[in-house]
Amino acid sequence: MIPLINYDLNTRERLILKATIEDYIETKVPISSGYLKNKHNFGLSPATIRSALASLENKGLLSHPHTSSGRIPTDTGYRFFVDQLLDGAESNRDEFHQIEQSLKRVSYNVDELMQAVASTLATASRMFGLVLVEHYQESLLKDIELVRLSSERVMLVLAMKSGFINSITLNLRVAVEQDVLESVTRVLKERLIDLTLTEIQLTIKDRLRDTDIYRHEVIQILVKNPIQHFYIASDNIIYQSTLVPLLEQPEFQDASILQKTLTALEPSIISKYLITQLGDMGNFILIGSENPNVNLEHCSLISSRFKSADINGQLIVVGPTRIPYQNILNMLANFTEILPDVC
Repeated sequence: MIPLINYDLNTRERLILKATIEDYIETKVPISSGYLKNKHNFGLSPATIRSALASLENKGLLSHPHTSSGRIPTDTGYRFFVDQLLDGAESNRDEFHQIEQSLKRVSYNVDELMQAVASTLATASRMFGLVLVEHYQESLLKDIELVRLSSERVMLVLAMKSGFINSITLNLRVAVEQDVLESVTRVLKERLIDLTLTEIQLTIKDRLRDTDIYRHEVIQILVKNPIQHFYIASDNIIYQSTLVPLLEQPEFQDASILQKTLTALEPSIISKYLITQLGDMGNFILIGSENPNVNLEHCSLISSRFKSADINGQLIVVGPTRIPYQNILNMLANFTEILPDVC
């Protein structure tokens, strides 16, 4: 949990800090007192604006990148801005109608849907989009099939209500006839459908013990090692967009920052980072040096949890610390609103 920053700023300082940060996010160049005077109708003299900027710099909320008079926000300044100066996220679902319809066209396949969501996050934000889908083991079993590959090989196919499909090949010691396989499949459907994978792992033996087919080799394979057969390889699955929109941001034209970014966002590294270090944080905004991964100290991560009938997870946008916080929060609010109707 990021502690709330509560500097004792007067009304004038809050007004100038908010304008400075918003203008810097928009223009990507340090903001001077003259720029603020010309753009905003503060009713303040240039000397008063300069004095406020100096005070904000002394408090660690702004900094001088060079010898020029322009200021840029520090990580602390961004944190104050996010905690106390944002207007509040608003959801405008009407603007997302086209996105919603596009996602509905691939909603029959959870992998394609979640990949489309990650890509759409990147396109809409011009940043890097990630979707972390959680708790597949708690998804309900929608259907189960045993497919005969040969006389001694059978494929077990699990279809989850979340849309995820998993399959595993069973190698038998004896031949199995198709009619027997159909009987076994019928019993499995009757006893296991609408249970979670965790429930199946814990109770399959008791649920099948009183059936006529309990001693069949297929059943014995399943009940002797249910975790192996009724299990999805990861309880957290990550989908991510292309890096191109993010790397087009001016901050990433610096070779050293680019290298750190590419390292931090390598699929296996960002997956581990999100699952092991950030997975329990819920909705969050991590700014620059707040990131546990030092390779992301020049980035901000904004996350919003989503939940539908069959899928839970997090939407995450990664950008420079100059990320447009309010716009991203509004966008994520829209995504979390439409996803229950899409999934």
